[in-house]
Amino acid sequence: MAKREQSNSRREKRAIQLEAALATLYFVARRDYSIDLSHRAIRVLQLVAFADQAPRIDDVARHLGCAASTASELVKRLQSKGLLIRRRSEQDERVVRLELADAGQVALTEHTSLDPKKLETGLEALSVSEQKELVRMTRALTEAL
Repeated sequence: MAKREQSNSRREKRAIQLEAALATLYFVARRDYSIDLSHRAIRVLQLVAFADQAPRIDDVARHLGCAASTASELVKRLQSKGLLIRRRSEQDERVVRLELADAGQVALTEHTSLDPKKLETGLEALSVSEQKELVRMTRALTEAL
């Protein structure tokens, strides 16, 4: 095997190992949820939270890769749980924009972030210099992505 192929293989193996380590970290340090949501529901909340402009149902459908009717049903369920707000455009009443309700922001945070207390407990097993290095390397990886 050529050196380049070996190097690529090692990088791929490290990436797979890192992915498994991060997935396990997420599993053991995730927050407790006050409301159970599907992966698709969380993706809708993320879209609404991070979009430059309040998205419409067709934006949700494109984001999820599903039919507009499916996206509409999911949005209705999220609205009935008090997580999303549907607002009609004042300029064109046919246009409905989605906004994140306060409860939606709470649910999104619960489902997409780690529990600081659990992380604090885990960090106690590391030296101060290891803790600093872990934070530095995590930030460096995030910036590289």
